[in-house]
Amino acid sequence: MSSTLHIGLSMECDYRHGLTQSEAFDEAFSTANLAEEQGFTGVWLAERHFATPDRTAGVPSIVSAPLILATAIAGRTSHIRIGIGVLVLPLGHPIRMAEEVATLDNICQGRL
Repeated sequence: MSSTLHIGLSMECDYRHGLTQSEAFDEAFSTANLAEEQGFTGVWLAERHFATPDRTAGVPSIVSAPLILATAIAGRTSHIRIGIGVLVLPLGHPIRMAEEVATLDNICQGRL
């Protein structure tokens, strides 16, 4: 029997001290590209809210809208799978969430 090892990367996308939001997004995209180049099977995102970049409250993360970030990653990669580890469903309408996930899965050709 043949088995394949699948390795994914959890991308917390935290602000590093001194980075702007734009730089933090660029770093996230670079990380996803590098993961794909290095043979990782997938990248994982988790929805996180209520944090400030100055680290005075919450966890400083740029992933308040993981489906949008996943869409941007899908457009910058070609074969790595993209997973959403945490999606806070009560904050969105269930039909809209299902439609957005289905749309993203179609855009990335089944890599979600």
